[in-house]
Amino acid sequence: MLNYLGSILKCTGCDQQFNFDAANCYGYYSNHSSNLTTFSDINNPLDDVTGLRHYCEVDSIPLLMSPCWCLHCNTATFIERLPDIEQYMKASALRRLPPKKARNHHIYDSLLELEDTTFALHYQWRLQRITAPKCLRCGNSAYIAIDENKKDTGITHEECWNSPIECVSSPWFSMGHIRTSCYYALDGKLNWLHLDGSAVISCMTDHPCQADLREAAYAIIRKDTAPALDVLQSLAREGISAAITGLGGLYQTGMGVEPDGKLALHYLSKGLAAGDGIAAVNLAGLYRFGATGVDKNEEISWSYARIARKMGIFLY
Repeated sequence: MLNYLGSILKCTGCDQQFNFDAANCYGYYSNHSSNLTTFSDINNPLDDVTGLRHYCEVDSIPLLMSPCWCLHCNTATFIERLPDIEQYMKASALRRLPPKKARNHHIYDSLLELEDTTFALHYQWRLQRITAPKCLRCGNSAYIAIDENKKDTGITHEECWNSPIECVSSPWFSMGHIRTSCYYALDGKLNWLHLDGSAVISCMTDHPCQADLREAAYAIIRKDTAPALDVLQSLAREGISAAITGLGGLYQTGMGVEPDGKLALHYLSKGLAAGDGIAAVNLAGLYRFGATGVDKNEEISWSYARIARKMGIFLY
C-alpha cells in the first residue's frame, strides 16, 4: 500500500512536485449537528454526551481518508474515504483473524486498525450516508481518486502540455505539530475547527451566513487566512456572534495572524455578550493556557468553563 502521507506527486514533463496538502490537520466525524448557541440545561441535560467536549473523542470518530487530486483546489489533497458496505463486511470477518493474518489483506488496513466501538460507529454511520465524499481541503466533491498501489495517477499537468503526473515515494516526511482538528457532521459538512487544542471556530448556526462561515473555516484549513479574515470581519460588522468569536479564536492561537491575547479577549468577550457559547469555550482556553498580553488564570478559566457548561457546551 502506498504511504501517501509520505509521498508526493511529480509531473513527468517539468518535474514539478505536488505535496499532499492539509497534512497538518486531523479529521473526525461528530454525531452532534445542532446549533451550539441554542443549548440549555432543559433541552440538553448535563449528562448528555452529544455536547461539544474539550476532548472530543468521546462522541466523535476519526475520518478514513484517501489521496486524491481535487479538481476544485487543483492540487493533491485528501478525500473522505467511504468504504462500501461489502468492504465493511469483509473487514468485520478479517477482524476475527489473528492480526498478522488479517493484515495480509492490505486494502482493509484502516478498517482493521479501528477500535471495536469506533468500527461499529463507522459502519452504522456508513449505512446512513448517501452524499458523495468531500475534499477535506475545500468541501467539494469533484476529484480524481489516486490508486494507492499504482504509480500512474491518471492526472495530467495542464500547465505543462498535459504531461502525466505520477506518484513518487518521498524518502522523508514529518507530520509536525497538528494544529487543527476538523469536525464534520455525518453528511460530510464541516461543523467546527479546534485550533491548537485551545480555541474553537464554529460553522454551526441556523443563520444564513453558515455557508460563509464554512468557507472561512476551509480557508483556515488551507492555511489561507487572508480570505478567512475578510469573511469573519465582514460578518462581525453585521453583528454575527459566531464570526466575532471566530476572530477571537484566530488572535488567541495566532493562526495566520500575530497572536494577540488582548485582541482575542476583546472579540471573545464581545462574542459571549452576543450569546455565543463557543466564546465561553475559547475564553476558558485563553485563561487556561495564557496568551500574549493575557496571563494564565485557572480560577477565571474555570469560571468560563462553568458558563460554557451551563450553555450545554462541555469542556472537560
